[in-house]
Amino acid sequence: MKYYSNIDNMPLYNWRMCNGGNPEYTRTNIKQGTIEEDSAAWDCIYDSYILEFGLGKEYLRVLEIRKDIALYQCDLVISDDRFLNNKIKRLQRELEEILSKPVEGDVTTCMIHLSKWIGYRINEREVTVLEFYKMLKEYQKEIEANKKHGK
Repeated sequence: MKYYSNIDNMPLYNWRMCNGGNPEYTRTNIKQGTIEEDSAAWDCIYDSYILEFGLGKEYLRVLEIRKDIALYQCDLVISDDRFLNNKIKRLQRELEEILSKPVEGDVTTCMIHLSKWIGYRINEREVTVLEFYKMLKEYQKEIEANKKHGK
């Protein structure tokens, strides 16, 4: 097996590297593989993530904003209503704001909190993507339960 096939067997470290723009980390041996195979493997891995956890709220918002921008741009071309430029610029700013948020810091912070919660240090080179996100989901459930009970 030259490539990880899904989030069940891919280490969190490799996941973070791929999300950071290094698709060669889809390889089980970094020295074996091609760019085309990297891309195909990443598609399969990301599809397994979406099948397991769905699309996040922020990602859905990004899609919605992009759709709205495209519609306003079409309306602008059709009607030449310059007021639509203001709406387009506002949506573009909101989109830039969402896309500029640091993702890596969030994962690192989550690992720290999860490690404290579990009682041992999570090693991102050993824990799989699936295990990490399931732990995170359980941790979030416990936080919500504690909020309801006033803890």
